[in-house]
Amino acid sequence: MGSLGAQFGAKPVDVPARTLDKVLEEVAVEHVAVIKVDVEGFEVSVFRGAEKLLRGKQPPLIVFEFCDWAEARVPGGRIGDAQRLLLEYGYSIWRLADFLKGRAPIREPLTTGFAMLVACRA
Repeated sequence: MGSLGAQFGAKPVDVPARTLDKVLEEVAVEHVAVIKVDVEGFEVSVFRGAEKLLRGKQPPLIVFEFCDWAEARVPGGRIGDAQRLLLEYGYSIWRLADFLKGRAPIREPLTTGFAMLVACRA
């Protein structure tokens, strides 16, 4: 199980990283329709690094995983931070099944359990 979070007393390994905004700029991608994010609790870091994309004129649909125990391992974070950030960016968030059935988005960030989520900005 790979993660940026502490892992069973294992020795940490440094991994170079770049933000999604920087990668898109480097490869001259002008439009992204959908992104899928599954980074074991560090989704908020991905969303922070994609602020330009997510706040842009044509924001992508986002499919991402919420898992309370994974987010609890993020140093200095709070469970639900990824959802709170997307709400701040103007997104609405649904459980995947509710999105597919045309139901209303969630009213508050989830803070317990596990769910596949969809975020969309009109």
